[in-house]
Amino acid sequence: MEGCWNEFKQLLLSLESRYVPRRKTTTQKNGKAIWMTYRARNLVSRKRAVFAKYKDKDHPATKKNK
Repeated sequence: MEGCWNEFKQLLLSLESRYVPRRKTTTQKNGKAIWMTYRARNLVSRKRAVFAKYKDKDHPATKKNK
């Protein structure tokens, strides 16, 4: 059984090295996903900022609405 497993493993690894491309993954410096437009990124940033204000109990706008 051990010999069959080693043979299968070697075959699988050799096929992987031959047919699976190796690419370096790079992180983007601007912090956005590839599919995300700049407008969508700005909207997400604005949404997060508004939600952070909403969660902050000491923010003046939150105190005013209570």
